[in-house]
Amino acid sequence: DRFDNETLAKRFELEAKSHWSLFSSASQYSRPKLQGDIERLRNWYLDRGYLKFNVDSTQVSVSPDRLDVYITVNVTEGDAYSIREIKLSGDLIVDAEEILDLIELAPGDVFSRTKMVNTTEAIRKRLGEEGFTFANVNAVPELHDDQTVTLTLMVAPGKRTYVRRINFSGNVTTKDEVLRREITQMEGGAASTDEIKNSKTRLERLGYFKSVQVDTPRPPGLDNQIDVNYTVEEQPSGSLSASVGYSQDSGIIFGVGVKQSNFL
Repeated sequence: DRFDNETLAKRFELEAKSHWSLFSSASQYSRPKLQGDIERLRNWYLDRGYLKFNVDSTQVSVSPDRLDVYITVNVTEGDAYSIREIKLSGDLIVDAEEILDLIELAPGDVFSRTKMVNTTEAIRKRLGEEGFTFANVNAVPELHDDQTVTLTLMVAPGKRTYVRRINFSGNVTTKDEVLRREITQMEGGAASTDEIKNSKTRLERLGYFKSVQVDTPRPPGLDNQIDVNYTVEEQPSGSLSASVGYSQDSGIIFGVGVKQSNFL
């Protein structure tokens, strides 16, 4: 094995029973916990280039007194792979050089699943800025006998997506027109993930809302359009003050002040 048991055990949330068990649930066995730990272990190996890593079997046994559980995970590590070449395939929409700048891996690097996922997400985001909000980017590895891998990034942008309607909900005090003037994404225009996110940020900066959420559902039967729905939760934006004073000419003076930053 390339790694010892202690190193691998640190990847698990489940822990062997110890004197700290009274204060922690980490030593309490559950099947979902074990499945989550195995997936974390798999990702840990894949981030270190072990593309042929495999969990061969998992054995769980219970002690005769049914108080203890013994877990044995049998794995095949395989070899660590490094990047031989990175290829682009499909309709890139933007210049290839721009796509290449988004790739976190380079020839000679040890393969990393996390960097591969980050790369595909970055490309999807870039295509989303051009209106292709439902683009697919898949990384296809081709393994070679010399422990290198050719990584092909297959880009399928799909149809350009347009915004049908922009809707607001949750704004009881604030008028729609106040919200709409902060929106940089236009109805009828190509949907831009960057503009939709920027509009959400502008709404948050108004200071009128506790939270702003956005979702972009597809209208039924329309595969190239979306609605952009902003849901806001308003917060108090005013204050009330009172004062009492005395004047020889006027006697006792009472004062009341109301401040409302979201008035009209």
